[in-house]
Parts: sequence; structure tokens; C-alpha cells
Amino acid sequence: MQLQQAEAKEMSLETIQSAIGRVLAIEKSAGKKMPDYYVGYKRAVEQAEAVRVHSDPEYYPERLFKERAPNQTDEQHKYVKANYRCTTNPVWQDYLTVQSRIWFSSNWSITWPEPAKEEGGLQEYAESDFPTWGSVEAFVRNILQPMKAMDANGVVAVHPKFEYIETDEGMRVDDSVLPMPCAYYYPSKRVIVREPDLYVCVSGEKSHVVNESGKEVKEGRIMYAYTPTEIYKVYQVGKKSDNAYEFMLLYVHDEGVLPAHDLMGSPTLTEDGKVYWRSPFFFATPLLDYALTTRNILQVSIANAAFPFRVLRASPCDFEDKGGRCVGGVYHSTDDGSTKQCPACNGKGHRVPVSPTGEYQWLEPEGMEAGKGMSYKPVEYIEPGTGAMTFVREQVEQDTDKARAILHLHTSANSANGGPDVTATQAALDYSTQFAFLQPIAEQTFDLFEFVMARVCFQRYGNYDQMPTIVRPQSYDLRTEGQLWADIETARNAGAPPFVLQTIFHDLIMNRLSSDIDAQRVATTVMVVDELFTLTANEVMARKANGTVEPWQVAFHHAAYQLVSRLMQDNPNWIELEDKERADALRQFAKDNAPVIAVQGNGLEGILSGIGG
Repeated sequence: MQLQQAEAKEMSLETIQSAIGRVLAIEKSAGKKMPDYYVGYKRAVEQAEAVRVHSDPEYYPERLFKERAPNQTDEQHKYVKANYRCTTNPVWQDYLTVQSRIWFSSNWSITWPEPAKEEGGLQEYAESDFPTWGSVEAFVRNILQPMKAMDANGVVAVHPKFEYIETDEGMRVDDSVLPMPCAYYYPSKRVIVREPDLYVCVSGEKSHVVNESGKEVKEGRIMYAYTPTEIYKVYQVGKKSDNAYEFMLLYVHDEGVLPAHDLMGSPTLTEDGKVYWRSPFFFATPLLDYALTTRNILQVSIANAAFPFRVLRASPCDFEDKGGRCVGGVYHSTDDGSTKQCPACNGKGHRVPVSPTGEYQWLEPEGMEAGKGMSYKPVEYIEPGTGAMTFVREQVEQDTDKARAILHLHTSANSANGGPDVTATQAALDYSTQFAFLQPIAEQTFDLFEFVMARVCFQRYGNYDQMPTIVRPQSYDLRTEGQLWADIETARNAGAPPFVLQTIFHDLIMNRLSSDIDAQRVATTVMVVDELFTLTANEVMARKANGTVEPWQVAFHHAAYQLVSRLMQDNPNWIELEDKERADALRQFAKDNAPVIAVQGNGLEGILSGIGG
């Protein structure tokens, strides 16, 4: 068995060495051009760059402005670059905001087995001691999710960091402590080998090499090769110009699973039958490119033409002295016939009577015209037409809205807030399409979450005994608060049964209080205890008049917030009780105290603003 493992490792090393040899040959053949390491590599890099144009506000997209617009001068071309602004970045931010809803605490959960909860177990390591990132969830949520949106062909890999100790034989890995697996993100441009059982990724680390001057510099390339059984470190050595590498077996994990995974997106197949991923955001980039370039070029027009300019009446230069006179800006000497630039008009041939302080100096006429004043306006301001700029601005807005529609983002304040012009049918269709759009993204994100967690668990402990159970999001409400209130009004007007109203109110509470678990518990408990929860004020009064409800129920319906506040003061641990116990305690407290609580209208609104605010 040991012989078979040794042979497998030797074969693995030979495979990696052969792959690196092919990489070096491709790079040498490409010269200064982008190496085409495998089918789809160039497209992957170009896709990431296309999305980066809109995701990175500090990145100037040279390729978009390389060819100047028709009639654009050199000065205007330079102005665009000097004053560039990423005006489409808000679309990217909205896209990420919608995706972040999959992480609402009510959408998913994680349950740890008992071994993982012990000291030094996986829960502590994954939730607070995860190297570099703090926790596995933070890495996936804050790093992988936005990178997945920008660079679908990027790769996440897991391999351990090591503690080293000094011995008589030199530095060696401290095998008295457990391995410390860490996650790494590699952009698609750094993934140079992508095969079923082998990924080779270029690290940001550098090795020591010797430059042309014979000086040792830290400029050598370092790569990591991932296989289903081992992880190798490949680092450049010797002279930098020789491009020579050594191979070090970094870690034998023997999991049988490749510890590197694509970030994924919308899949398609390359010419050789391999999977190539496209970010959903990528499909909106052509329209956003138009909106971005047009908006920045429009700024040049605004600077050049959107401001009034002054027109001054000028008079022909009539400068004359004893030695000659001005003719069209040229001073002709009567003494020797020579010519030179007129000193009065500086060669312009006309003069504008404006003082150094900007005042227009008008000469009072003499004789018959004296005292009549000016018969014309010597100075006028002309405002250029804005029709063309208005058209361009509207085109920018249209392109942006179309791009947002592709990404299933709201394109107007009216639709975003569930305004009166949005029908219930249209709102339902919008929600359904948003859900269908987001569902595969959420599934892939949690695939990555489980992938990283499983690799960390196995590399650290050698088994999956401490692997947690992750319950993925099954539904997530993408409606805004305004849409939910509109749904409540629609349901009431349609005479919907209380259960339907309760469901929408529950969605509203989860939307408003998504980041506050305690507030969610309070609000849902109030909904259980308050049997009048969905009724209008008139309906409550009618039941009170008929004697079909008890006084405490009416008081509780109107003063739930005060009662909950008093209960929490008397029993601070009430919020920690199980659901049924918490509801029973609140119901009994309300029966005992509701009659002395003044009715001040603090039902659902009080819960939402007071506890969740």
C-alpha cells in the first residue's frame, strides 16, 4: 500500500512538472502577447476586465476610450481621462446588495455536531480563528461572493499555513500543532493550468532570484499546484532570465478531492468540451459600457457648451500716429514703408473697448448724436441649445435602465417602492423573476461555502466528523418595505383571510428586522399572542362592541410595545425562552397587566419602530 502511494505521488509530481513545462513553452511562444494557456483563458480574463470597468471606481477603462469620439479634439480626449468618473458603479453596488439578501439570518442556518463544539474544534476555528479572514463565513460572504460576481472563472483553493520551529537541523514544520487550513482566491488571469485533476495558480508571493546585475532580488514567481492528494509549491530559482523552477511537496492531504474550485456563474462549454463560466453581471456590461462612455463624453459637452458666453461689439482698429497707421492689424510706416504688428490691437485688426477691470467703455458721440445714448447692445450673452445634450442624457438613462432590467434590479423609484402605477400582477412577476434569477446564485454561493468548510475540516482533522450541517436558503423576500405595505393594502381590500395577512405581516417584520434576531423573536411572539393582529381599528371596535373579545386582548392589541417593554424589564431572560414558553409568558403578563395600560396605539408600528429601530 505504501509503495502504491509513493508511486502515485511520483506520478503526480511528473504530471505537475510536465504541465509547468507546457506553460513555459506557451509563454515563450506568446512573447509579449497574452499567453493562451488553455481554451477559454483569454475570454475569462477579458470578461473579468469587462466587469471590473463597472465594479472598480478607481479603474480607468483605457480600452473603452482608446478610440476617440467623432469630432473629438486632442484636448477633449485628455479632458475625459483627467475627469473620468465611474458613473455605472451604483448599478454594481445594487447588484451586490440584492445578492446579500441570501445571507439574512432567517434564510439559512448552520448546526454544529458535538465534536466541533469542543475546545479546539472546528466551530471555534471556522468562526473565529480562521487565518487571514477571521471566519469561513466572512471569507465567503465578503470576498468570494463579490469576486464570483466579477470573475466567474476565478478559483478558490484551500491549503494549510504552517508553524515553523528551529531545530539543530534547521527550520522545520511544527507537527505538534494541528494544520491551519486557509482559503485563497486566485483571479482567472492567475489560473494557468485548469485540468480535472490539476489546477496550477500563480501566487502573489515572490521567491529570491538573481537579476541581470548579479544581485539577489525577491522577484521570482511562485505557483501552487493542487491535486486530489497533494499540494505542491513551485518556485522560481537561480537566474531570473533562466526561468527555472523547483518543486516542493507542501502538503499531503489524501482527501481524494481537488482542493480548488471555480467560483462559477452561468455555464457554457468551450470548443474542447470544458466548462466556461459567465458572470450574470457580464450580460449587462455592453449597455453599461455605452452608458459609461457616453456620460463621460457628455461631461465634455457640458463643460464646453452648457454655459453662456459673452459677445462684445468690436470696432475696426483705427490707430494712427505721425509715423504711420494700422491697416487690418498691420502697422504701415509712412517713413520707410516697413510693416509690423499694430501696437494698439496687437495684430487683431479690431479693438474691443473693455477696461482691465472688465468694464465696457463707450465713447459719447459728439455733434447731432450727442446725448442720444446707445442704439444697440454692446455686450450680449448667448446660451447654446441643450437639445443634443438632453438627448444624450436620456440615452444614458435608457441604457442604464435596460442594464438594470437584465440584472432584475428596479429601474425607477415608483417600481422600487411599490407605487400606484405598479399592478399587483406586475409586482408578483417582478418578484418571481428576481427569485428565479437569484436562486442559482445562492445555490452556487453555498456550494462554495460547503466546499471551503469541508476542505478545512478534512485538512485539519483528517475526517468529516466535525463537518456542520448547513441549511441553505429556500426562500428570501426580495420585496421592499413599500411593496409589502402595498401588498397588505391589496389583501385587505380584496377581503383576504387573516392567514394571508399574517403571512405578509411576517414578511414585513423579517424585512425590517432582518439583522436583529431578538427583535424578530419579539415581533413574531406578539403576532402569536395578539389574536386581533391583522384587524383594522373599526373591526376591533366592532368585536369589542359585540363582546366577542376580552378587554385584555383589545388593550394588548393597542399597547403591545409597552407590555413587552415592561415584561422584559421584569424578566430580562424572557427573550431567551423557547417559542411556546415565550408566548405563554407574554399572554399571561398581558392578562395581568393589560387593563392598566393606556391605549396609545403601539401595536405593530411600536414593535417595528421601538424594538427594531
